[in-house]
Amino acid sequence: MKPQALILAASIATNALLLAFLLLGRDSTAKALPFLSNAVQKSASTASSSQNINSAEPSNTALAQAIASRDPATLRDQLRALGLPEDAIGSMVRALLRQSYLDRYHALVAKHKSDKSDLLRGSSYTTSFTPAERSELRDLQRDINKQIVSLLGPNSIDADLNTLRYGYLPPEKAAQLSLLNQDYREMINDLKQESARFHVASDDDKLALLDQERQKDIDALLTPSEAAEYDLRNSKVASSLRYRLASTTVTDDEFRSLYATLTQAEIAQAKLADNGTPTDEQQAAARQARREIRTQTDEAIKALLGDERYAEYRRSMDPDYHNLQTAATRFNLAPKTIEQVLSLRTSVATESNRIANDSALDPEQKKNALSSLADQTRSQVKTTLGLEIGTTYLATSMRWLDRMAGGYAVSFPATGYINTYKAVAPPAPPANP
Repeated sequence: MKPQALILAASIATNALLLAFLLLGRDSTAKALPFLSNAVQKSASTASSSQNINSAEPSNTALAQAIASRDPATLRDQLRALGLPEDAIGSMVRALLRQSYLDRYHALVAKHKSDKSDLLRGSSYTTSFTPAERSELRDLQRDINKQIVSLLGPNSIDADLNTLRYGYLPPEKAAQLSLLNQDYREMINDLKQESARFHVASDDDKLALLDQERQKDIDALLTPSEAAEYDLRNSKVASSLRYRLASTTVTDDEFRSLYATLTQAEIAQAKLADNGTPTDEQQAAARQARREIRTQTDEAIKALLGDERYAEYRRSMDPDYHNLQTAATRFNLAPKTIEQVLSLRTSVATESNRIANDSALDPEQKKNALSSLADQTRSQVKTTLGLEIGTTYLATSMRWLDRMAGGYAVSFPATGYINTYKAVAPPAPPANP
């Protein structure tokens, strides 16, 4: 092999290696290095076998020109000619395209850097950007994303997230939906950032309008069947159902059936709410209709899940239980520990009603006894869960203890999460004016 041929062949890959390092950094360059090394050997071997040291010059010159031109399409083609894998090529092309965004972002940062010191501004510079500047950056990002899709294909924006979030859609639709949601997220974040300074009622109207427009764009993009699949994963009903099923095992088909049942119930409830100004009789009829809808929905869910899973489903709707399960998952709490804390509710509720019905105690004594019972219960929770977990849990759960401490007996129905209260003393009379 002639030395000059080796040098020329090596410089082809060296230019690409330098570009990778400048654009992607050390880690991503290491990923491309084996392929660049292979390209060196392949080019050198070709040059040596032909005994023509100038054979490497066209490729070397073309790649150098591609790098110098900073044209993403030309760079993509030259990197493919070198034999680099598509993910490495995509990373380099995306980095080149996004450089214009970074350049503009840094220019805006420099423009506003003297507005406030970092002590007064905090770590974020974007709070200093004007709405027009944030809109400019958003438009620039949107244009870059379109170029990325055009050059590298529909899965090139963020292939991993598209696969995870929208893998049930065709690749082209997944890419379009990803860009659409990104646009609306940025507009919503801009509005929230502006309203954080001084919130007015019209800000809520603007957020609601953005949400409506986003839904219209999604409906226009997706077919009815695609939209149904999207709603199964992203609607409020679906999110609520996942919350309720946190501790219940169901199949995908069962989830779909439960979702359909709850969606029908929500539609029926919404129709009842849209009655203008109802009379007392109409309100009473609506309340009865809502109870019937809830009963029918519960019966349908119970029939689908069976008694055991239905009981777990109902229990998961209990905030006390749900928060305990969340703590148990993070801190690996034993099931026995969860049961000990939950069982306190039954025993404490029973004791609170015993105190309320004790004819030997006057109202003030009953209030004091209930307050002491609430304090004892909090201490038991901290002892059972540990001080740190118990304190945090009580800050968000078992809030009925606060009412008990104020002089109320508490009762829980079979569902466990809708509690009722009974005052042990009549409320104090209002103070004289």
